[in-house]
Amino acid sequence: MRRTAAMIALAAAPACYFDFSDAELDGGGVADARGGGKADGTQGADASHGADGGGGDGGGADGGMADAAAPDAGGTPLPPVPFGPFSTLSESGLYTDIASKGIRLDVMEFKPEFALWTDGAAKTRWIWLPPGTQIGTGNMGRWVFPVGTTAWKEFRDPVTGKRLETRIIQRLPNSASGAQFYFASFVWNQDDSEAVFDTTSLAEPPVDIPDGCADPAGGGPYPESCHVVPQQALCNRCHGGEPYKLLGFSAVQLSHDGPGLTLSDLVALDLLSAPPPAGVTYPVPGTPVERAAIGTLHANCGHCHYAQATQQACFSLTDDTTGVGMAARVLPGDATVQDTAIWQSAVGQPLDYWTGAMAGNHTEPLITTRIVPGDPQMSAVWYRMSVREWGQPAPFNDHQQMPTLGTNEVDPAGLGAVELWIQSLSP
Repeated sequence: MRRTAAMIALAAAPACYFDFSDAELDGGGVADARGGGKADGTQGADASHGADGGGGDGGGADGGMADAAAPDAGGTPLPPVPFGPFSTLSESGLYTDIASKGIRLDVMEFKPEFALWTDGAAKTRWIWLPPGTQIGTGNMGRWVFPVGTTAWKEFRDPVTGKRLETRIIQRLPNSASGAQFYFASFVWNQDDSEAVFDTTSLAEPPVDIPDGCADPAGGGPYPESCHVVPQQALCNRCHGGEPYKLLGFSAVQLSHDGPGLTLSDLVALDLLSAPPPAGVTYPVPGTPVERAAIGTLHANCGHCHYAQATQQACFSLTDDTTGVGMAARVLPGDATVQDTAIWQSAVGQPLDYWTGAMAGNHTEPLITTRIVPGDPQMSAVWYRMSVREWGQPAPFNDHQQMPTLGTNEVDPAGLGAVELWIQSLSP
């Protein structure tokens, strides 16, 4: 894993908090990617509030935290997962014993069908929901997580298995302005006995594992087995576009029969406030070739390239003056490839951003179309996935790669999937 030039420090703090109004976010009150109305047309079940004005389907007076706790193996109720901030990972409640890596019994492991590319790192993901609560699913495309929901993602060296970093996202008790969230990264020590909160500040480079990966001789490429921990203030660059912050835990990403918690499991466990009809799931549509490509774009691009009223992240329909920006998020109910946002907004569609040298596009011949059927090399989507900026001479060291953050190595499988799909499209 290697450092991307975009990974710069923005701020330092003992915790990273973001506020969003529940009145604005709950109950399907988010614009659909292809229209300006409510995603489900109503202020649904998620619009109900706790005594503090938030929490939706959480059901508790504090907006979702329940009093009951699941028992441990001996029948003793487990304490709730504590609220951050934390100085060490062991304080976060994931482990019953961090030395043995024993995971508490009421934490559920999950795996999205399509993973975000992070330069080959091996990953494990867990989620904890407060006992007695449900995920608000009045809008199946925008889940509302109850107060106390905590998710962890562990990054490991893909060769040695050495733990490198664990990240946390947690929904905190609501502030006066609405939903509030805690983000943090924890760096593992050499013997994997503990991980410590990363306090990297604005004036410091990001933490590199192993030390020395930040400044290779000659400006690049990075040595193998480098992992760079993005500063805490960068979390919202990707997660800010999702009102309740979790990106890989969704109806579409859990509509599979692979390992880990699935959408069907959530229904069986009565953890959804408005479950889908019996037997209904929401997989990415299409043939295996189409699914691989569209799923890759959904997981790696859709969290930014998606129009919504509360967009806090990257370029999208909402800040595109022409109104025809690219969207890549798959929505529950997209039954065919032609229903998807990426098909409608990218296939055969001209660029209206990154249109030439002044916008950072230095390709020769000049790429002018998002996806050119039959021609990956002349498709902006494929090209920008195929390049990385680190170590490149100006002007190719800026405004080229996608995703812009968190990667400095091309995803060979993802790029290959998109290439095969574009090649399969009839010119």
